[in-house]
Amino acid sequence: MNQLGRLVLSNNELSGEFPAGAQGWNSLFELNSANNNLSGQIPAGLGSLPVLNYLDLSGNRFSGKIPTDLQKLKLNLLNLSNNRLSGDLPPMFY
Repeated sequence: MNQLGRLVLSNNELSGEFPAGAQGWNSLFELNSANNNLSGQIPAGLGSLPVLNYLDLSGNRFSGKIPTDLQKLKLNLLNLSNNRLSGDLPPMFY
């Protein structure tokens, strides 16, 4: 998956946790897994994807805090709406 730039898995019925190995996707600039049934925590490793600028994980069942590692990204879009996230907003939002 080293050459993959765009991964769109939206509007399926995917379930379970997001794969922890995502941090190895170094060419990925768009990740859209919206409107599935993904659960667990948002992997902190997503914050180390060097060219990621579009991240849409909305409409899932992610829980826990928003990983502070996401502040390392230069995102044009971040959509985490309609999940079960909790805690304070990381400083990157204000």
